[in-house]
Amino acid sequence: MEVVARELKAHLRRLALWSGSSLAAGIILLFALRSSVGGMTAGWALVNLAIVAFSWKGKPPASYQKFREFLAFNQGLNIMYIAVGLTLVLSTEYRDVWVTGMEIMPQGLALLVLDGILMRKTSPSRVGEPG
Repeated sequence: MEVVARELKAHLRRLALWSGSSLAAGIILLFALRSSVGGMTAGWALVNLAIVAFSWKGKPPASYQKFREFLAFNQGLNIMYIAVGLTLVLSTEYRDVWVTGMEIMPQGLALLVLDGILMRKTSPSRVGEPG
């Protein structure tokens, strides 16, 4: 579980970097361009930064199997975010709904990539767990 703990910290650093960038972009969009997407982008960023803050001092997962199950569940949610965003984009004539869909998709995609990196770096072959 030492590899998992180390990779989880690296994941939290990557998530913090993405979230900090999203927060800055959201603030710029919100105030400079008066775009509602800025508020949503900043909101996602704040939620992700809260996750980083609460997870940083937490204990590493006690069970490798539960950790992998949680990551798989999380990846399912990330795919769902992308699908919901795409559905909003493709199914509306309303600009606000379209913009919301366009905001959700990159967030879901970024989380899919970040969690995918963590899944790869903590695969059974890398941590010495049976596959």
